Amino acid sequence: TTGWLGTNKTLFSGAEIPSQSRKTPGTVHSRMAAGSSGTVSRGADVQQPSSGRTNVRQSSCTVPGLGLVCALVSTIFFSLSSLFVKLVVDLHPLEITFFRCTAQLVCALPPIIYMKLPLVPEDRPPRIYLLARGGFGAVALCMQFYAFHHIPLGDATTVIFSSPIFIAFFAWLLLKETYGWFNFVVTLTTLTGVVLISKPSFIFGSVVPEPNTSEHLLGTLSAFGGAVFSALALVMIRKLGKAVHFLVHITYL
Repeated sequence: TTGWLGTNKTLFSGAEIPSQSRKTPGTVHSRMAAGSSGTVSRGADVQQPSSGRTNVRQSSCTVPGLGLVCALVSTIFFSLSSLFVKLVVDLHPLEITFFRCTAQLVCALPPIIYMKLPLVPEDRPPRIYLLARGGFGAVALCMQFYAFHHIPLGDATTVIFSSPIFIAFFAWLLLKETYGWFNFVVTLTTLTGVVLISKPSFIFGSVVPEPNTSEHLLGTLSAFGGAVFSALALVMIRKLGKAVHFLVHITYL
């Protein structure tokens, strides 16, 4: 018996077991993963990388229509902001602009510091476009607030919200985007609407029941300028693209 065990101890030690009947834990788990995913045929072994890491594609979470919802909400808040500016009669429009920009800066700085976003771009062209965006935005805001104080809120809002027409023109002029006859006709229609709202005395005469015609005309022109400078600011944002984070744009307003 002792001799038989000595001659056949290799059988009990497993040295003579065929390699096809052995299953390492890595192979078993690989077959289970392949079977559950359905990408590998039955019985096939999946070779894992030597580092033990698997490449997993991370899918971005997108919500359909989120951009439209954000645009709608921003329009509502802009309208409420215009209403509050109209209700504040004890402060000059420049003072209102100062407090508004200060509050905006206070709200934007904490996430910028947390995300460690650079306030000044490294390259020169983005810096120039960002400064131009800030200048155009500040002038537009001052002119809009002046218009809110001197003409009816509905007229001022109508003129200011004509900025998309000027965006199309400046995008064609600065960004070399298309600007066809349809855009040209819409631009002329918008300018005609601005003239009808402003009611200049050299066109309508003195029959327009306005207590102060020159003040109304100046307020309308201010709203028109606000629309133009707002369009320039948005074109600068389009020029910058993704080179600057949107929170940094807010700090330059």
